[in-house]
Amino acid sequence: MIPKPFKQTLKYNELLMPKEHRQAVDSANMELWNDLMTINTNNPNVQINIDHVVKDFGHSYAIDMKIYCKNPGVQQQLDAAYEHNMRLPRFTKHEHFEAMVNGY
Repeated sequence: MIPKPFKQTLKYNELLMPKEHRQAVDSANMELWNDLMTINTNNPNVQINIDHVVKDFGHSYAIDMKIYCKNPGVQQQLDAAYEHNMRLPRFTKHEHFEAMVNGY
């Protein structure tokens, strides 16, 4: 059975994020994405939701992911994958940071 696609929501305007920052976030979390794909494949009837959110640390920021579903057993697997593999590279805020966060 083909699993349901991830339902992803960006809580920021990705077009205003520097390309190098996007690439760093993507490459830092490859292991997490591999685990999420495995969980998704093993649970094809469960809708997995991912919210991509900005964590503001004052002079720097990071892109975090809130991963959730309605199935408690699958949620435990998602939480374990997140805790084991999530990386939050920090970036210095850029000139378009406010527009990126407030303009999505």
